[in-house]
Amino acid sequence: MLNYKFYQDKRSNSNTKGQWFARVAANGTLTTDEIAERMQANCTLKKSDIKACIQELVEEISEGIKNSYVVKLDGLGSFRMSIHSTSAPTQKEFSPVQNIVGYRVRFAPERHIYISNGKRHTITTMVNGTKVQLAPSNGKVIEATSGTGDTNTGK
Repeated sequence: MLNYKFYQDKRSNSNTKGQWFARVAANGTLTTDEIAERMQANCTLKKSDIKACIQELVEEISEGIKNSYVVKLDGLGSFRMSIHSTSAPTQKEFSPVQNIVGYRVRFAPERHIYISNGKRHTITTMVNGTKVQLAPSNGKVIEATSGTGDTNTGK
């Protein structure tokens, strides 16, 4: 169940100033060690084997994106590298050392496109079927909603 909390827009120049929105309320962080422990309980691999596979996967993703590949993991999404650079007056004056000032890793979750009633919709595979509830306060759920997250239009 995905927990959410409320936040109010307090930006003075915003069209939605004073209005309330939902924001994900994280329960914490799952580490590689914890994920490997969970996976071990659901398959025949040992925790150490799972951790080694995850570590190798991270290395392969890193090598792939550093070599200009888009790395696609079925059911998860795609990783790619992008560059942050400053301008140069001409191509000839562009210097990678001086003008490339940073790199970013971009992740795009896997999506499926479908047409319904003549409209194009996308479903992000990993979040399809998500159910939400108001984050617990003092260990108790305050309010449950009927939202399912199935109506992701990809906007």
